[in-house]
Amino acid sequence: MEKTKWLLDTDIGNDNDDCMALGYLLTQSNVDLLGITTVSGDSMRRAMLADVMCRLAGKPIPVYPGCENPLIGTLLQKHMSPAEAEQVDFYPHADCLPQNRAVVFLKETIEANPHEIVLAAIGPLTNIALLFATYPHIPGLLKSLVVMGGRYFESEACDIRKWGFIEWNIKGDPYAASIVFSAKTPSRLVIGVETSCQLKMAGERTARAISSIPCMQPIAAVIKTWEYAWFHDALAVWAYANQEKVHWAHGDIHVVLDNPAQFGATVFTPNEDSGCKLLTSVNVAEFFRCYAAAMGFCWPKP
Repeated sequence: MEKTKWLLDTDIGNDNDDCMALGYLLTQSNVDLLGITTVSGDSMRRAMLADVMCRLAGKPIPVYPGCENPLIGTLLQKHMSPAEAEQVDFYPHADCLPQNRAVVFLKETIEANPHEIVLAAIGPLTNIALLFATYPHIPGLLKSLVVMGGRYFESEACDIRKWGFIEWNIKGDPYAASIVFSAKTPSRLVIGVETSCQLKMAGERTARAISSIPCMQPIAAVIKTWEYAWFHDALAVWAYANQEKVHWAHGDIHVVLDNPAQFGATVFTPNEDSGCKLLTSVNVAEFFRCYAAAMGFCWPKP
């Protein structure tokens, strides 16, 4: 089976969903993960956590800490969650990773593999915006861009009091999001929080399920006392590989920057000719069944 080449840009270290996405990529035989970049505050420590998972998986994958601050505005996510940051100290990891190289690494890797790479962005979009703005030819050299970010339509499952009017990854850098969504990529798959927030599993049950997978042991140790584990970012990477199992709508995405009352809002406009697809629905039970089967574990009884 031909492998798909991936790059992952992540704010791993807050909640657990980035670990669920990275674990999925590390365990798939048809995935060639060429590198990882991290974004948001404490990006070096985030990179170390990603490096821990790669080492536990037995895969020497390059990891580069990227931008900590947004293009414009105040940094919202200054630190990792203490429990996830602590896990780094329990496992072998690189003590220092190359700084100020993340964007150049992405550029050079994409240039070396034109039209072959799926770039998954599952955190604030600062690194990707700098990549696209500094090297305008790069978006056109991708195979596809996968983005976990934005809120696009009303959903009873997505209580605005919990999830906010502006989705967290977009809120972390709205100007970067505007640059990324305006770029001309050959294809783009977008997952909004109104769909991904349906995917939750009891923390203790999830920890028992994934603890047998070496690269998942750090996050299993963290979530075993949580009420829920979340799968926002796991849905993003899984959906790319299983596009026929979910529902999509073609359209264009605009980030509101000129209205203070709606600053950072993501607006979806249907357009059948667009190369952008928004995930509109997923069968929750089917996702959890397929995710477990792909990762090689079974869900224990509640």
